[in-house]
Amino acid sequence: MKLEELQGRLTHIPHTTPKRGAVLYGTITENRYTKCLELGFAHGVGTAYIAGALEQLGAGHVTALDRPAALKCNPRADAVLASLGLQHRAELIIDESSYTWFLLDRIEQQDKKFDFCFLDGSHTWETDGFAVLLIERILEPGGMIVLDDLNWTIASSPTLANRPEFLKLPERERKTAQVRKVFELIVKNNTTFKKVYERDGCGFAIKR
Repeated sequence: MKLEELQGRLTHIPHTTPKRGAVLYGTITENRYTKCLELGFAHGVGTAYIAGALEQLGAGHVTALDRPAALKCNPRADAVLASLGLQHRAELIIDESSYTWFLLDRIEQQDKKFDFCFLDGSHTWETDGFAVLLIERILEPGGMIVLDDLNWTIASSPTLANRPEFLKLPERERKTAQVRKVFELIVKNNTTFKKVYERDGCGFAIKR
């Protein structure tokens, strides 16, 4: 599926912008990644860009994981994919637990490897810092992990900043760009990755 068609049809749905979608789409098509994982899909826009890239390649599948709250999104991810005719390229998994438990299962099974992972879930130090280490274990050589929203903070989020449960957090947690901390302190210092760089607010790392 052509990038321009995806951008035209997804532009008004949160949260992945057309520019970010183009980065995902181009990364997958240029590197011919076909075994994709997405952690945190919400409305499924990022999923759609990944699935559209796979459709353009004529091969591949994306496994996308989120919590039950994603079922309350309007539109829902399954409807977005169906409207584009891309549902056959994606598996949407709803799990009550953190995706770190999903990653645990994949490591134990030792039969599910991915060559691309888009990490766009909790945006917290404690979850995503651990998740990066687990993803590295199931990422094939030459595979890539992309961390979204390097500069995002709870305090700057229009949907989370004023919610009571987040107002109770220490100021440090509310104002720290936690994904950037994961990228700077865990990804960049991990010698498993041969190439690490930033582009358009995302962090990229390619496994040796």
